[in-house]
Amino acid sequence: MDFNFDLSSLFPRSALPGDIVKLGQDLLPVDLPRHTVAMRHVPLMQQRIAHMVNRLGEASAAAQGLKAPITSADKLQAHPEHSLYLLIDRDSKEDRGCAVGMLKVDASSLTPTVNKSTVVCTSR
Repeated sequence: MDFNFDLSSLFPRSALPGDIVKLGQDLLPVDLPRHTVAMRHVPLMQQRIAHMVNRLGEASAAAQGLKAPITSADKLQAHPEHSLYLLIDRDSKEDRGCAVGMLKVDASSLTPTVNKSTVVCTSR
């Protein structure tokens, strides 16, 4: 997914493999060296990342035929037990980058119910 801002500069190279970026509850990459970012740039970074997460969430919901997105920036900020991983292709769009996809994980586990043949999500 393309955006009207430069993803390559928004997400510095990560310690994670490839171009995977893990976002924290503050909507910033968890391995972003905070001392290298001027405080005046943080709100704009968070705004752009929130926009990106919301658009990816909307696209995911549409692809799954859901009525509303499951993943959003507000939900990520409200649930510290959630982690969001983004896959960024830094070399596309004349090195401006594009978002390839996202994966949200949390502390829930899936437990099949034997008698009813359904799956119930329970917290650990």
